[in-house]
Amino acid sequence: TFEYLKNYKKNNSDSHVMIIHSESDEIVPYNQGLMMRPFCDRFIKSSGTHNNMIIPWKKIKEFLDLHQWKFKMVYFEKNI
Repeated sequence: TFEYLKNYKKNNSDSHVMIIHSESDEIVPYNQGLMMRPFCDRFIKSSGTHNNMIIPWKKIKEFLDLHQWKFKMVYFEKNI
């Protein structure tokens, strides 16, 4: 995941990456999510569990508005 994000940002300099991670995630430890911060434009801390996260919609909308809704959804498995 680190290498993917690093290369993604290098090869897609006009792209913007947002990561949302919960402190209560019981599958992917929060500190592993924090390790991704250098590779994203915005790291949003949320709450709730891995499969029942409380989505911070207002913060997501702020990010999308800032970047004129130009985004690509990417899902990362636990390959840290």
